[in-house]
Amino acid sequence: MATINYQSNGSYVIMDAADFDLIGTWGVSTAKTGYTGSGYITSSTENFLGVNAGIDVITVQIKINTAGTYRFQWRSAILVGTSVSDNNDTWLRFPDADSF
Repeated sequence: MATINYQSNGSYVIMDAADFDLIGTWGVSTAKTGYTGSGYITSSTENFLGVNAGIDVITVQIKINTAGTYRFQWRSAILVGTSVSDNNDTWLRFPDADSF
């Protein structure tokens, strides 16, 4: 069984991505202002939009103790370019969640 990294506390699960077990090209930075927590994560890899999906995937195990509806919120930084669609893609997957 995988290690559970985070558990719900009441109706919340609070995670700081800078505390994740980062792999490959992922690292923690504090160069830009406005982050919350201890920093933010960045990848030093080139843009692989539509090509080679799944490189350096960060996996986090979450245990939900209280059934209900949860909302996942995160912030993405634009570190290259000026458009809101430049280099800011993050993807979320719950492979064992119903109706997701």
